Amino acid sequence: MNKGDYGYMNQYKKKHCIAVLIYAFLILVLVLATLFVEYKAVILLCYISAILLVLPGAKHLVAVIVVIDYHTLDSQSIEDLDEHTRDKKFGITIYDVTLASEDVIMYSPYIYLVEGKLYCLMINVTSKISTDMVKQYLNKILKNAGFPMEIIMVHNISEMNKILEEINYSEETNMEFLEKVKKHILIYNV
Repeated sequence: MNKGDYGYMNQYKKKHCIAVLIYAFLILVLVLATLFVEYKAVILLCYISAILLVLPGAKHLVAVIVVIDYHTLDSQSIEDLDEHTRDKKFGITIYDVTLASEDVIMYSPYIYLVEGKLYCLMINVTSKISTDMVKQYLNKILKNAGFPMEIIMVHNISEMNKILEEINYSEETNMEFLEKVKKHILIYNV
């Protein structure tokens, strides 16, 4: 599964959770093996191996902790959103976008790109992460890349459905440009 595909966030968490469990199991096995081995060299090797496995295991644990609160939208909500855009060939959908800035991780389960506009669905707005903060960050990364677009922040699924239903598509949409914008946004995705 690629970044930007539907279900990416749930798959990302699942992959890293499995990796954490595997590393924890290997570390436990190595530590327990030292109880049954009499050779000091083997005991030392087991401890060193266990210690060396802690760092990659911790990397996967941090990946899970960072995105634990973010979830892919349920399939019915996505079906409702995609119903308005499925037959249109003049826009691009990006799912499960997690933008990583220096200060905070920002999550949008659904972004829709059309000529000159980016519609960003923000459901998990908190006091720490506001829609203005996400809008400013998206604006910054798009302007720095030379992709000036109007960013429209949407607060709930029904509002996004209404917007998608009313979009006037341009037959002259540059899909190549929209693909470049999508790829650039996904660079910032975890």
